[in-house]
Amino acid sequence: MNQLLETISSLYLSGIPDALSRLPVNQTFYAGFIPYFGWEAEPEDYAEHGRTIYILNVERLSEINKQTTDANEASRLAYGWGEFIGGPELTIDSQELHESLLRWYTHQIDQDESPVLLNQIGGAIASACRKLNGTDWDNDRVTPDFVVFTACLDDEEHDVKFSDSVPGHWLKSKMNDGMFQWLANS
Repeated sequence: MNQLLETISSLYLSGIPDALSRLPVNQTFYAGFIPYFGWEAEPEDYAEHGRTIYILNVERLSEINKQTTDANEASRLAYGWGEFIGGPELTIDSQELHESLLRWYTHQIDQDESPVLLNQIGGAIASACRKLNGTDWDNDRVTPDFVVFTACLDDEEHDVKFSDSVPGHWLKSKMNDGMFQWLANS
């Protein structure tokens, strides 16, 4: 299974930039979210949603900043996965990623949804995100500090945090901005 996780991580490394190259040109995007899953459902559903990048655009971020003057609350909203669902979406167009995720989630369900396996798939996605976030996106449709991250969409028993998806220097620079205290613990 470790080889499968390495394959999944490398497919995200190549698939995320490819998907982002298809962002609509009439908006600027602030962050992207890729879910992973823990509750029992059909592996096919998990594999399909695991290829989706949910996007937060700058317009929605402006709305969040108007909703609250509390910096921690704004940060929580901006990087909480709930703000992404129902917004713009991109699909990572990779049949190999779909098949690999299907194998992984079938195995996870067969193992009674082990928290260890849940954290392993989250860690594989976070690892790819961290590597990508440590490079220049070279995409004029994203903000200079654009990040892509992962979180478990439907289970409380997970150890993967937002900070696992971003390089330390990115998180440190955000902490200095004052708005992002919430990120250090999420």
